[in-house]
Amino acid sequence: KRPLNSKERGKGEGDCTSTKGNQTFIVTEPRTKVDLTKFTCAHKFYFDTVFDQDTSNEQIYNMTCKPLVDFFFEGGKATCFAYGQTGSGKTYTMMGPEGGKKEQNGLYVLAARDI
Repeated sequence: KRPLNSKERGKGEGDCTSTKGNQTFIVTEPRTKVDLTKFTCAHKFYFDTVFDQDTSNEQIYNMTCKPLVDFFFEGGKATCFAYGQTGSGKTYTMMGPEGGKKEQNGLYVLAARDI
């Protein structure tokens, strides 16, 4: 889960996602009943591991990609790719904040460092 970027914060947009523990990802959806009463619906998704916006790319790398790099050097074959909806944080995680233009490296750079 990536944090809101400066453009989203500048527009006053809110975050509609959250994590609960390390395996549950929650998407909240504002809804309106037939009588026009507003309510929020929470959709829960369960995964092996969920990372929140406070998890650094270094921590994500160590838990997900580093074992693949180690396996590669032991003679194995490995692939790491990002899949997900637009805006979900693929570029943020793989390239780093602002597409690699900030201080925190993405998983590609971290893997290249270890290779």
